[in-house]
Amino acid sequence: MASTVLHQSDRPVEKAMDVATTQTCIARRFFILKALNEVG
Repeated sequence: MASTVLHQSDRPVEKAMDVATTQTCIARRFFILKALNEVG
């Protein structure tokens, strides 16, 4: 889904939304990995 948004959007708002979504996913993944490391 993110790839199609990137391909079809030349509008800055959509690009900003996509970047925000990507950063949220990365932050969430990092938080989960950190929590797993602390537990393990």
